[in-house]
Amino acid sequence: MDASKTVWFAFRRMTAVSCNVSCPIGLASLLVTAPVLAAALLSAFDESPAPAQQLGPALVLLDSMVLEETDTLYIGQPKEMFVGPDSSLYVMDAFGNAVVRFDQRGRAVRKYGREGDGPGEFVHIGKAGFASATVLGVVDGRGAVPHAEIASTQVIEFFAVESGESIGSARVMEVTALGLNRDTLWLGGIDVGAGWKALTGRELLGLHRQPSGEAVSLDLVPVPRPYRVNQLIHGLGGYARLHVSDDDVILGFGAIPYLLRVTKGGTVRDTIPLRARRRAWLRDEEELLRVMDPAGPTEGRFGATSALMNISRDGTGRIFTVHQESRSLGPRRVQGTLYVSKLEGDGGGQCPDTHIPTSDVGRPISAFRDDELFVLDQRIGASDAGALATVVRRFRIDAERCTGEIALDTALPGRASDRLGHGRATNLRHLAGWGRATVARGGGGT
Repeated sequence: MDASKTVWFAFRRMTAVSCNVSCPIGLASLLVTAPVLAAALLSAFDESPAPAQQLGPALVLLDSMVLEETDTLYIGQPKEMFVGPDSSLYVMDAFGNAVVRFDQRGRAVRKYGREGDGPGEFVHIGKAGFASATVLGVVDGRGAVPHAEIASTQVIEFFAVESGESIGSARVMEVTALGLNRDTLWLGGIDVGAGWKALTGRELLGLHRQPSGEAVSLDLVPVPRPYRVNQLIHGLGGYARLHVSDDDVILGFGAIPYLLRVTKGGTVRDTIPLRARRRAWLRDEEELLRVMDPAGPTEGRFGATSALMNISRDGTGRIFTVHQESRSLGPRRVQGTLYVSKLEGDGGGQCPDTHIPTSDVGRPISAFRDDELFVLDQRIGASDAGALATVVRRFRIDAERCTGEIALDTALPGRASDRLGHGRATNLRHLAGWGRATVARGGGGT
């Protein structure tokens, strides 16, 4: 590790990492010192009981592990995370412009890519990625002009999962979401150059062998009107999220309070409104346009709504979402709070906004695998005073119980009947991963 990264690795253990300009809701960079981290962590342990009106889905904590970083495989600035079919965690690191893979016990396995503009390299690693059993794909923002009214290109870099070798790339237009279904890779985003379209599907094998001079455009589904008529909204929440199944695609957008059910031919079959109970939100497009009117008052814009971060579905078709609510802590300092919601496949039976406890410092990162929710958070570790640990927790979403409770699984130390939203600070220590490296699936602590 070169000298600059040695210094960073040491410094990052004493500070919270920064959130760059691609964070949701147009957040600027964030830098918080260790004393602030400590205060925020203590406040998380003293969190007051959840209010009685919180009726989001119940969560069951299954695993909690500290990622075992090394001098060469570490996370400098976590930007996004996704889960592989073997339960590996892929964490996109904005500082190192690389992806670091951890196995299901949190051990560092391999790094993919490095900083640069050649094959298998990243100029500005993006926020979209996927992993199959053999292929990893991650978006690079080289050439992109964020939130511009002109078309800009990006690149998807492809790697062999086992060897880490670069196996090709594809130029794409304005892609912010990737989803693999069988042999087809679905791309979502806001493609201005294609006439404001949001979706396309391409055969994976042909895509990563795409000639370098040809860019893949999005050619399905019109982008919602607020993005087309209001550049402020485009700038604050100008990205898409998607989940693809054998039957259709669920498509959402950062600032828009509904989801679209789309056939694989591009026909919008249903519009599914998203409700809120605890998080900030704007009820419809007209309210969004009114609050975000560039000619209107600026007071109240920041934090007026929450950002859609992730979408998933389980085997029955139930839909799960994560939203992030942001709060300003002062110049260039922002705090992110996550909420998970459940709704039936037809949009009914909504259970909105179970608050996910985090350190409340910086931007926690979430990822789904069916009805399992993974949350990456950074906390001060117990074994090394002042050291910053990267913790990943895995929850099962109990879609049958809309209670807003968070319970400990029987595999975790302590009583399974404990409710984290209603009781003792010691329970939140399990969420922080203190005192052990991991809790294995179905077993005891190690």
